[in-house]
Amino acid sequence: MRMESRRLTLVAASLMTVALAAAPAAAAHGKQLRTSTVLSVEPVQATVAASVTVTATVSPRSAGGPVNGGTVAFAATSALQAVALPQACFAAPVSSGVASCTFTPTSAGQYASTASYSGAPGFRASQGTVGFTVAPATTTTAVMFSGSRVTGQTLTANAVVSPTPDAGSVSFTVTNSGVTVATCSNVSVSGGSASCPFSAKSAGTYNVTATYSGDANFLGSPGSGSVTVTAPATPTVTVSDNAALVDQGTPVTFTADVAAAGSSVTSGTVAWQITSSTSLAATSCATTSFSGGVATCTVNTLLDPSGGWDGQGHDLNAGNITATATFNSTDPAYTNASGSDSTVKFTSVTALAGGTPVSGNLPVASGGQLSLSASASGYSGPVQWTWYCTTTSADCSWTQNLGTTTPTFFTNPVSFTVTGGLTFSAVVCPDVVGFDPYSGFACAQTPSVQVVPVL
Repeated sequence: MRMESRRLTLVAASLMTVALAAAPAAAAHGKQLRTSTVLSVEPVQATVAASVTVTATVSPRSAGGPVNGGTVAFAATSALQAVALPQACFAAPVSSGVASCTFTPTSAGQYASTASYSGAPGFRASQGTVGFTVAPATTTTAVMFSGSRVTGQTLTANAVVSPTPDAGSVSFTVTNSGVTVATCSNVSVSGGSASCPFSAKSAGTYNVTATYSGDANFLGSPGSGSVTVTAPATPTVTVSDNAALVDQGTPVTFTADVAAAGSSVTSGTVAWQITSSTSLAATSCATTSFSGGVATCTVNTLLDPSGGWDGQGHDLNAGNITATATFNSTDPAYTNASGSDSTVKFTSVTALAGGTPVSGNLPVASGGQLSLSASASGYSGPVQWTWYCTTTSADCSWTQNLGTTTPTFFTNPVSFTVTGGLTFSAVVCPDVVGFDPYSGFACAQTPSVQVVPVL
């Protein structure tokens, strides 16, 4: 019994060896083995727009090893029309008895695929056919938004269908707080997308549903999305100037900073309006600029040719320059806004509290030198001043007569020879811009001082 089993094993092995050698032996003797070509399709449930692979398995009909060599030409039809296949499918090489062709169906329906094996040394040509069904593709619809997300502007809901269909339409419904505010019906799909514009008239959340209808090759699908719309922000326009006090003939520059929520607002223009209560200031900007959310305006001032001094320390052309900057937005996310700033120009003079002290080497002998100084209360810098005689005396020849509009200014101290008694006072102005009677700082007239010479 054991001997019989061993004999059967040896016979089987001998037959296998003969079979494996059959193909090359047949080729060596000019014989061709008959082959069969069998096709299979993956995936089994093929769909539009998804890759399908048709595999041809070529094998000898009689016992023998795998077929190597030769090529397979694939072809496919659907609805009696040829299906376009990649170039590689027309001569797919056979390796270990297998060749394949991968393509993407563009329409649903019944398909038939044919594979023609060319044959190779030792193997005859053969052909196989397989039929399969391609179903419509399953789609998804996504909703996205474009446009300015502020009230009063137009927003656009965009429905994107994938995979990209070749036909069909999308219907949109837009709601705000449960109320329908816009609809777009049966918008044709182009390039896989459709759009629906709508106006966002109030702030809030807008919900959009978009339903793709589907077609013969693509199944329909719903989609939804939401967008939050806010009211335009109102920027803050902060206007400042580069000088608390402006001297005659000196320009002043106003700066407007336009910002919202801590960030500069750069899209727009700035218009300036200049007003002044003094005739010495221009009523328009000599130069302007706007960049990076910062606008500037330079206003020129004039020298007063008439002096404009009332002899009591009051500038007749005192006044303010006011600059108003109006921002005109070109970005719908921001509203227009304005701001203003005033800078002192030749301010009206008010008396210093308690007057201005006068000190000197009193009393002084007749014919001696009287040296007097004046100071401004609360101010330690240099001063400019003039004396006003309040009695008639030859010694008043060096002083300024009351009522004049062109004062003569002196610096501390002033000295003169005393030959007689007199009573006088002084108008004193702090001087920070040079000896300029129109500096604009507060001036004050001192109390009367009586000088009695010592005989």
